[in-house]
Amino acid sequence: MEDQLRQLELPATPQTDGKLASAEPASLAEAVSQAGILIVEDEPGMRNFLEKSLRPRCSFLDVSADTAEASQLLDQRNYDVILLDNVMPGKSGVEWLAEQQRIGLFCDAILMTAYADLDTAIAAIRAGASDLLIKPFRSNQVMNAIASEVPPAAIVYP
Repeated sequence: MEDQLRQLELPATPQTDGKLASAEPASLAEAVSQAGILIVEDEPGMRNFLEKSLRPRCSFLDVSADTAEASQLLDQRNYDVILLDNVMPGKSGVEWLAEQQRIGLFCDAILMTAYADLDTAIAAIRAGASDLLIKPFRSNQVMNAIASEVPPAAIVYP
C-alpha cells in the first residue's frame, strides 16, 4: 500500500511539497453549499420536496412552476445548476433547454423525468442536459447529481 502511495506523490515544489492536491470539494455538503440552483417543476409536491431538501444546503435557490417564469429568472440571475422537469404544460423541459442553449445558457442542467426511456435520454443530452434523474428519487440522489455539476473548489495544496 505504501508503495502505491509513493507512486502518487508529485515531485516536490514550493507549492506542493510532494503531496497530491485534491481538486474535489471536501464533502458532498460543501459542494452543494457552493451552488446557486434553479428548480423548474410544475408539480407542487415535487417542487416542495426539492425546495425543502435543497434550500438549507445551497448558496441560493429559486423555484419556478413553468418555463416562462424560469426564463425570467434566468434573465435576472446566474445559476450553477438547473433542476428541470421534462413533462410540463406548454414547453417540455427538453424543448426549453434546447431553446436556452441556443441563446447562450451558461450553466449545467439536470433533467428530471418519470419516463426512463432511451429516446428521452438521447433528447436530453442533445438539448444540453448534463445529467438525468429518474423519478421517483431520494434527496441524496439529487445532492450527488448537483455535487457532480458544481465546479470543484479552488485547488488548495496541503
